[in-house]
Amino acid sequence: MATSMLQSLSRMNVHATLGDGEMLVLKTSLEYGEGQPVEIRVRRRGNRFDIDDGRGAIELAGRPPGWIEAAHGVVEELGMNVNRGGLVFVQGFAGRDIEGLAKKLAHSSVAVYASVLELDPALSKR
Repeated sequence: MATSMLQSLSRMNVHATLGDGEMLVLKTSLEYGEGQPVEIRVRRRGNRFDIDDGRGAIELAGRPPGWIEAAHGVVEELGMNVNRGGLVFVQGFAGRDIEGLAKKLAHSSVAVYASVLELDPALSKR
């Protein structure tokens, strides 16, 4: 059964909070732009944790020509992933620092957003 709760990333113990099949939406202190908070989803599936930005970076930045290449360039440097749908993501496993991965993913999502905005000067006003 999937559940969704909004939690603050700074006070979170994901291992203790999530049961199998449950999902949390973690609130971070980061913003894509003023009033556009970065939220990270964490879903537990057995010993695996799926961590993603819910497509937040790309939904806000748009998909100008070259966006996927720009996004790939950013996430490769940071050890994260992005798919063609615009989801910035990473997987973690029980015993790993899931909170640390979520924080790193949040920073990666902001970096993807900024990189895509640079492709089109008209978008940088967002």
